[in-house]
Amino acid sequence: MKVKTNVAYPDTLDLTEFTTDMKTPVKYKLSSVIVHQGRSVSSGHYIAICREADGTWSIYDDEYVNKMHPREALSDESAYVLIYNRLTHKSVSNLGSSKETATENGESTKNGVSNNINNKKRQRSDNNNKNQQQQNNTNRNKKNKNKKLKSNKNHN
Repeated sequence: MKVKTNVAYPDTLDLTEFTTDMKTPVKYKLSSVIVHQGRSVSSGHYIAICREADGTWSIYDDEYVNKMHPREALSDESAYVLIYNRLTHKSVSNLGSSKETATENGESTKNGVSNNINNKKRQRSDNNNKNQQQQNNTNRNKKNKNKKLKSNKNHN
């Protein structure tokens, strides 16, 4: 049975009061919302609402990606799963006061663009280059093989 009760969820989730060491802030930042559209849990359609590296929100619906207002991202009544990322002590103290923070892995994030994201883009680009080189080599080998076959046919 699908529960259709609207539940409010915050952009920043503060769980400090529920920890044994209340001196260290324990906060999480909402990064994604998975939304289920449909009458029951056994049928329907899922979409994702994600915070982008620059802090804006986008809605991913199959092949369509559109920007959306943060207010909409934080109040979707069909929210099914909420995904939060834990903020580090440094980023919690900087929350809202600086554009530079640190992620949980200690990577520097400036203006919402993480070094980790740039590294992943570089790795993806390197992998694409390697794949392209492999494809070129495969094509070259096929052409050479075809030339040899034609040459052998002509000599026979």
